[in-house]
Amino acid sequence: MYKKEFDTLLRNNLIPKALMLFGESHFLIDYYFDKLKYKINPDEVYTFYNFDYQFQSAKETISQNSLFATRQILVIKSDKSLPNRELKELIKIATSSDDNYFLYLFYGDNFKENQKVFNSNFVRFFHPNEYEIKSIIRSEIQKLHFNISDSGMNRLIHLKDNNLSLIISEINKLALYGKDSLDEQDIIELIPPTGNIALDRDIAYFFQTGDFQKIIYFISINGIDEITVISYMSKFVEEMYLVRSAIELQQKELNSLSIFGRRLPPQVEKEKINIGRKFKLSQIEKFLFILMNAEIEFKSGEVGDKTTLLIN
Repeated sequence: MYKKEFDTLLRNNLIPKALMLFGESHFLIDYYFDKLKYKINPDEVYTFYNFDYQFQSAKETISQNSLFATRQILVIKSDKSLPNRELKELIKIATSSDDNYFLYLFYGDNFKENQKVFNSNFVRFFHPNEYEIKSIIRSEIQKLHFNISDSGMNRLIHLKDNNLSLIISEINKLALYGKDSLDEQDIIELIPPTGNIALDRDIAYFFQTGDFQKIIYFISINGIDEITVISYMSKFVEEMYLVRSAIELQQKELNSLSIFGRRLPPQVEKEKINIGRKFKLSQIEKFLFILMNAEIEFKSGEVGDKTTLLIN
């Protein structure tokens, strides 16, 4: 099943006794594991990882009742497939008991090997879209009894590059700030950007002004290598190409969602569109050609002063 269907089961307290969680978003696997623990409200949680997992120990754990606990969860966290015969037996024990649950949290890529053993009792998580990210943020700030404005939320998501783990970490810090409601300016003042966002700003400044000093300063302060700068700059220019292409095609609505497939904060969206307007397609193509050649030269290992080459 997918996340939407699983949300319905959780709301109605229809939790399978044995369940497998897997998918592209490891954050959502852990996030829903916490939700399951809250819903099941166990007396004991026994966790095995693939490096210390032993079938006999796991079987004994879920088979015997504790003297002090009645409701138990056996959790196995693994990035490698486990033998299906062992999983089948653990599932059988969990489903035949009123008080035992078995959760298999799989973080690897080869999920199909074990998925079929759970029949329909599995949940696959994809990378969350913009709506899902905002829904999770709202849920978290509601728990912490404060609020973030829509523009502030957009800014937070952008500053942390859609990384929900970093976003939730920052939300927990913001809760300690003591304000009932935070706006975009609060977020700008309180939340430092991740390294790639700060570099993105300096690259934008370069294409607006032609001044490369901020990029060189960023390299010296953060110890970042020139190849990484070239890579980020290439990504930035590719976005310029998308903007300019949308303009050339006379696209009716120019916004980040229609151009890039994701919503950016209004100020950032406006900046990227304005920079895209500034250059012709032929110029942008030349930028990409120069950047690709520079990357090849850097990776050749025959460059002496990399910073000088980057400036050139």
